[in-house]
Amino acid sequence: MAVKNRMVVLNFLLILSSCLFSSDIIIDFVNLKGAKRDNRGAGYWEIGWGRKSSEVGNTGEEVVGIGPFNYINAGERQEIGELYLYFPEKDTYTLAVDVRSSVKGIYKLEIVDGKGNVVAESAVMVKGKGVYNAPLIIESPTQDIKMKLFFSGDSSLDNITFYIYKSFLDLYPVKDKYPLLGVYYRKFGANGFFSDIFEEKVVDGKVQEFNNMFKEGIDSALVEEDYKKLMVTKLGKTFGIEIPSFGEEDVWVIQRIYGKYCRLFLADTGEYKERWIGQDNRWSVISEIISSAVFDTDRDGIWNGQRPYDWVNGERLLDNYGKDFYLDYVLFIPAMFFEVEVGENTSGKLSFIYITKNSEDKEITLPLIPEDIMGGKVKIGFINAGRGIQIIQKGVDRNKILATITDSIQPWCLSVKPASIKIEMSY
Repeated sequence: MAVKNRMVVLNFLLILSSCLFSSDIIIDFVNLKGAKRDNRGAGYWEIGWGRKSSEVGNTGEEVVGIGPFNYINAGERQEIGELYLYFPEKDTYTLAVDVRSSVKGIYKLEIVDGKGNVVAESAVMVKGKGVYNAPLIIESPTQDIKMKLFFSGDSSLDNITFYIYKSFLDLYPVKDKYPLLGVYYRKFGANGFFSDIFEEKVVDGKVQEFNNMFKEGIDSALVEEDYKKLMVTKLGKTFGIEIPSFGEEDVWVIQRIYGKYCRLFLADTGEYKERWIGQDNRWSVISEIISSAVFDTDRDGIWNGQRPYDWVNGERLLDNYGKDFYLDYVLFIPAMFFEVEVGENTSGKLSFIYITKNSEDKEITLPLIPEDIMGGKVKIGFINAGRGIQIIQKGVDRNKILATITDSIQPWCLSVKPASIKIEMSY
């Protein structure tokens, strides 16, 4: 009996010691900084966002068009042509119908692969001259690239062109029911919108005007002057891009442009970094991953830009040199990061569960670097480096890559189970 009692006491002490000498810190969604999405529809968090593929054609085109057609008869379904497209997975695109004649009616477009399967279909209601957009949902993915297009409508059409592309909202769900948060953007064009950190009335309190027009079906802004002040943050230190401050490439900048221009990023203290981007006579997406530390020169964790004159009602973040180019959107995606207090402990580990390409849950546990637990705090970043999601611990002298994940279910981000990110410290 005495031996049995001693065993009970020993087991109790072991359990008690585990409670006293280790603790888990569960990371809440609200404590994640940078780009993140609580995708409740899919049942997981999306972190470590980067660029999504926006190509439509099989040779890298951003926009694929067919037409103009001088005349299309009304009535039954009829083949109108062929396009080289690539739809390998279920996805949403945008169909733009550019109508140059005064007609009205409902018109339907079908895309059919080489086997005769309807890959996608969409319908638009036309009310005269203009450009009409409608979602084009890919329900039946295919590896074929040569597609036939079929058209039907209740009245004849002339002078009409069809365009297919991925819109800004097709790519980045900032206005979705479960929105992408922690990113900063401006969608240009007549129906444009932008993040609330940006100022529209930038010069003497007046709205800066652009020549808005459709270019190959895309609602965009024609930039006709140098130094147009493309993105200006509101006055005040809180209005800016909250950055990871890892001292390395940790912010994606993605923009779709037609033509070329020299983009100028302005740091907090006025220095600027310039680069010519784009291609002549076509739409292209330019993706750069930049170091936020270069632009947050006052080291307060927010990149505001620079206010050169009192008559500029804000701080300039992005300017242009070069003109006569079109802008669709500009998007800043800071890496996701979090920082937690862990006390004076020097032993701990990070763990989380993510969803793989095979739709399987996979748990990963990563030991923390003891010498990089600074001042009782640990800072972790999830950086999409374009070749996988890097999990980084901010270091005293340099950052440490704890792991690189290349098998996430979605290549542009890491999908993790809600409330599975935790830090376990040993005391």
